[in-house]
Amino acid sequence: MTSHRQPAVFAGYGSPMYAIEPNRYTAAWSSSGKPLQRPDSILVISAHWVTRGIWVAAMPKPKTIHDVGGFPQALLNIQDSAPSSPELA
Repeated sequence: MTSHRQPAVFAGYGSPMYAIEPNRYTAAWSSSGKPLQRPDSILVISAHWVTRGIWVAAMPKPKTIHDVGGFPQALLNIQDSAPSSPELA
């Protein structure tokens, strides 16, 4: 693992439809990452779960959880198969 500092980035996604309908926000997100080095890891924090305590997903390939309703099937068909790092978690 390398040790280069990266900026902290907050990416509020707005509408889930941005995943299937490109617009000025998705274009801005895409271009904002270009000058950055490839990170060793990315921490994603979701406010979509109400739990007692803190939970960490620590499996090699976490499945996509669709917690939205009333959207087109094309959005629900998206599966993010990004690898995870149980060792880091």
